[in-house]
Amino acid sequence: MMPVSIRRPVQREGNPLRRIVLDDSALTVNFYPFFMIHSNPLLQKKLLLAIKKSQGTITKVTQMIEDNAYCGDIGQQINAVIGLLRSANIDLMKNHLICCGTDALSGKNSKKSAQFVEEFARIWDVSTRK
Repeated sequence: MMPVSIRRPVQREGNPLRRIVLDDSALTVNFYPFFMIHSNPLLQKKLLLAIKKSQGTITKVTQMIEDNAYCGDIGQQINAVIGLLRSANIDLMKNHLICCGTDALSGKNSKKSAQFVEEFARIWDVSTRK
């Protein structure tokens, strides 16, 4: 395992998102102190783009099936949609852990912490089923 030395957090001037970046030669970690998806316009834009691309590809797949297109081509497009949605879900879950998880798990309310853990486990279980 490679040792990691992290320099002090750098506050980017003029960024209303208060993006904090921790840098070293081999690692860049972005931390977004947000509390809801609407408070993170960069993530919101990324998720919407992935969803819209998925919708367009599903429309294309529907047309391909109706036109009796080659099975391999249809399968490739279906896998593209699955990849887009899986990636969007991972980004969303990272944000959920950073904002909601930090809040729920750092407090003294053990019921709230337990509820968050159960919710996250349920979401993770559904997203990783095959």
